[in-house]
Amino acid sequence: MPPIDPDEYLPELMNEVGPVRSSGAGLVATDWPVLVAFAQVKGLDEGDIAILAAMCRAYSQEFAAADSPLSIAPMDRTAPDG
Repeated sequence: MPPIDPDEYLPELMNEVGPVRSSGAGLVATDWPVLVAFAQVKGLDEGDIAILAAMCRAYSQEFAAADSPLSIAPMDRTAPDG
């Protein structure tokens, strides 16, 4: 079987586990214990867990930044030259 590109399945898994959790004082990125337990059920490796953790942190940061009226949506940003 050919290898599957992580870009194809990790976004779906991030949405399945939930990228943010309530901390009682707001939303925070889903933490490692939840991701490790999820990965054990799904049969993911350590690399997938690390990528999922980074995706959850980025999602949480962008979610929090969206409260600012001066924030630019990720889709509207341009890539830096170079």
